[in-house]
Amino acid sequence: MSPSGRLHIAIDASCWSNRRGFGRFTRCLVAEMLRRHPEKQFTLLIDRPSLEIVELPAETEVVAVDVDVAPSAAAAANGRRSVRDLARMTRAARRLGADVMFFPATYTYFPVPGTPTVVTVHDATAEQLPDLILPSLRDRAAWRLKQRLALSSARLVFTVSEASRRAVIEVLGVPADRIRVINEAPAERFGPLAQSTVRDRLRRFGLGNGRPYLVYVGGISPHKNLGILIDAFEVVADRHPDLRLVLVGDTEGDPFLSSVTDVRHRVARSPVRDRITFTGYVSDDELVALYCGAVASVLPSLGEGFGLPAAESAACGTPVVASDDPALMELLGVDGLYAPARHAEGFAALFDRLMTERGLRSDLSARLLRRAARWSWAPAADAVVEALEEVATDG
Repeated sequence: MSPSGRLHIAIDASCWSNRRGFGRFTRCLVAEMLRRHPEKQFTLLIDRPSLEIVELPAETEVVAVDVDVAPSAAAAANGRRSVRDLARMTRAARRLGADVMFFPATYTYFPVPGTPTVVTVHDATAEQLPDLILPSLRDRAAWRLKQRLALSSARLVFTVSEASRRAVIEVLGVPADRIRVINEAPAERFGPLAQSTVRDRLRRFGLGNGRPYLVYVGGISPHKNLGILIDAFEVVADRHPDLRLVLVGDTEGDPFLSSVTDVRHRVARSPVRDRITFTGYVSDDELVALYCGAVASVLPSLGEGFGLPAAESAACGTPVVASDDPALMELLGVDGLYAPARHAEGFAALFDRLMTERGLRSDLSARLLRRAARWSWAPAADAVVEALEEVATDG
C-alpha cells in the first residue's frame, strides 16, 4: 500500500484518445472508477502526445511520459512501438511504486516488472480473423508476441462479454479462473432526443428532411463487413426509393487497418451511390442524433467483443439489425434482429420489415429502451476496483 495506507492503482491511459471502442471503454470506465472510489489513490500514466489532445478527469494525478510516437498510433495495424518508447513507459510505471497496474486494453500494453498487473482483452478477433485485422505476417507475429507477454504477466484478465470470455479461453488459452467479465454500457449522453433537436443536428449531413435512413456506426475496417451491408441496401433500395444508407466512422487518421478505399470504390460502383452518405468521424452530439433519427442501426460485423454501437443505439431507442455474432446476440437478446453475417438477402429482408411494419419499429424501440435502462458503468467500475484490490492484496 502507499504510505497513506490507500490502495495505489496505476492505470495506462495511453488509449484515452482512441476514437474507437477501446477509447470509449477507457474513458467511461476509468472516469466512473475515479468518481465512485475517491478513497483509492489513482495515477493515470499517459504519453505526452496523447495528453496534449485529451481532457483527463480533473484533480487526478497524471504522469506524462515523453515518447517519440503515441502508443495509440504506434501499437495498431502496421504501426511500430520502438523499444526506447516501451522502456520509457516501463520506467515511468515502475517509478510510481503502485500496488497494481491496470491496462484497459492490451494493444497499448508494456511490461511493468515487479508490479502486479491486470489487463483487458476485448476480443480475440485479431486471432480469429488475422487477415482482416493485421495487414502482414510480421504485424501478426508482433501482435501475438505482445498479447502472449501481456497475458502471461497478468494476474487477472478482464473481458467484456461471455462470448468474448469463451474466445479468450478457447483461442488464447487463458484459464477460466483468471478471467472476469465486466460489461460495458453507453455513455450517459446516449438517449432519446426531441425530433426538433434531431432535425437541427442532422442538417449538415443532408438528413434533416425526414427521409428514412439506415445508419452504420463503427470503424471502416475489413472485419466490419460493409460490403455485405451495401449489397443488402441495393436489394431493398428499389422497393423503398426514399431510403438512404449513412456510414458513420473515421475515414482518415484511423490507426487500425482501414478498408475506406475499398468501401468507397464499392459505393462508387453502386447503382444507388447517390443515396449512400459517408459522414466521417462525428461528435457525440451528432452521433446521438444520427441514432435517434434512423429507422435502424446496422452492425453486419464478422466479429465483436461487445458491440458498443448496438448498445448506444438501444439507449436511443433505435432498432438494431445485427449479424448473428455471439457477442451481439448476447447483448441484445430477443430485442435485436439478426441475419447471417455473409447473407445480404437476410439483412435486406429485415430492412424491408422495418420499413413496412411500423408497429415492429415501435415495439423494438420500447423493448430496447427498457433493456438499455439496466446497463450502467457503475457495477463495472466497482467490480474492477474490487478485483484490483484483490490482486494487490494477494501480492
